[in-house]
Amino acid sequence: MGAPTEPTIRALARLFRAPGHVFSYSCAFVAARGDEVLGLYAGMDDARWDEVFRATTRFNAWWLAAVPPWRLVHFWRALRDLYTGPDELPPAYQTGDRYYIEWLAVMPHARRQGVASRLLDFAAEQARAQGLGQLALEVLIENEGAQRFYEAYGFRQVRVTTDDVRFSRRYGSQGYILLAKPLV
Repeated sequence: MGAPTEPTIRALARLFRAPGHVFSYSCAFVAARGDEVLGLYAGMDDARWDEVFRATTRFNAWWLAAVPPWRLVHFWRALRDLYTGPDELPPAYQTGDRYYIEWLAVMPHARRQGVASRLLDFAAEQARAQGLGQLALEVLIENEGAQRFYEAYGFRQVRVTTDDVRFSRRYGSQGYILLAKPLV
């Protein structure tokens, strides 16, 4: 992965202003120091997951300007997998009490400085403000560093999924682990 390209930054800036989807101001939150982005996450009430992802698919054409021509085939395959995937979050995920963190990322130069913990603290505030009692997220089975971080933060394993062929093919992973953390 390289640095974000100008077309990608422009696409994200446009998407951020449109409400109700995973890249919007209603779901995506940024940790910054001045003008420098340190990290970000996208999260939502698990009951809204399918609504948010249906809304997100409306903006796929906006990404075409950001995808290099040699990556278009991969991009279209990922979209195909997305559209042929489940129509909603699996029942084990939908508790009606979880704030689901779809993704969390910290810039390499800002890692091990508490940015991810501060983002999770903010996610917990968002969850509590919505009357939710848990945070939930998925982590790749191979990402042991992230697993250790989330467990140290208080997340516990809920379910391991190793039979999702589309996911494994797309991400080159053995599967993923659903983690949840009760909010006290």
